[in-house]
Amino acid sequence: MINNTVKVSIIVPAYNVEARISKCLNSLVNQTTNEPFEVLVVDDGSTDRTSRIIDRFAGEYSNVRVIHKENGGVSSARNIGINGARGEWIMFVDADDYLDSHCLDRMLSHLQEREYQLAIVGFRLEEEAPQKDRNKIRQFSGQTGIGELICLDQWETKLSIIGPCGKLFKTDIIKKEELDFDETISIAEDTVFVLSYYSRINEAICYYDQDYIYWRSENSLSSYGKAPLSEIVEARSLVLQVQEKLFLKYRKNVPSLYMQSNIIDSTKIILMNGIYSKNSISRSGKLVGEFMDADIVKENIVSISSERGFNKIIAYALKHKQISILNIILICGRFWIGVKHAR
Repeated sequence: MINNTVKVSIIVPAYNVEARISKCLNSLVNQTTNEPFEVLVVDDGSTDRTSRIIDRFAGEYSNVRVIHKENGGVSSARNIGINGARGEWIMFVDADDYLDSHCLDRMLSHLQEREYQLAIVGFRLEEEAPQKDRNKIRQFSGQTGIGELICLDQWETKLSIIGPCGKLFKTDIIKKEELDFDETISIAEDTVFVLSYYSRINEAICYYDQDYIYWRSENSLSSYGKAPLSEIVEARSLVLQVQEKLFLKYRKNVPSLYMQSNIIDSTKIILMNGIYSKNSISRSGKLVGEFMDADIVKENIVSISSERGFNKIIAYALKHKQISILNIILICGRFWIGVKHAR
């Protein structure tokens, strides 16, 4: 139930993050805003010292609440957080990330000017120095505005366009539309959630201040190949279906190559996972071929000449059903990994 005295519910799913959780929670409880907010930490069955650390924070700070649950994955933790949220707005923060102390204050400062339904703040990686002269805001209104927003390049703008973190979502929209994180999939479920939310809104605002700080492990490439490649293909296909619905809704306001760009990005993600996969080349190639044969792929590769470099090779392979080209990429990638590990 929404409590009118709580402005923001910050949901933090936590699982075995004893080394990072204190820095995250310290950044949240020390926000400079005068608006009342709560920090809702969902302990997803941690087996290290995470539970004790977050319980200590709850004992010291009245606006920190903790929910302990059996391990069920980050989606179930976020969903439990949504169900328990009492704020007008919901924000998701990963337990190994943290916020600038002025983040909430900046994000909330303009929300009363219009009936905004989404606010996005800029991000940076922890090892990066903050960029200068980013203290600007940008408004997106109606189908034209939201169509433009979903096409922004998040690495160029340093705005997390498709991820759930670094955003303020309207709690009543999430609950009225019964939006949640799909607990039956473990890949790209957060992207599906965010894209589904975009289709329900008409007003958004972006703050370019880099107030959300991501922590990236030294072995970031190690995430490739961990999930079965078949699940990767299924997840990317699901994302494309949601993106196609957005494209059809906003097609007058987004570039005609919106879907092609997303298909190429999904193909590269699938290929990277295929390179690191334990599957044989033939099995990986078969799964890539199944993705290539999907109607949504065949119908939306419309212009090879518009692409450059590696993207042009991918577009050509998809357009002309040249699975052999994608298999060569898989083979070369596997060879490169082998040489790298042999050094």
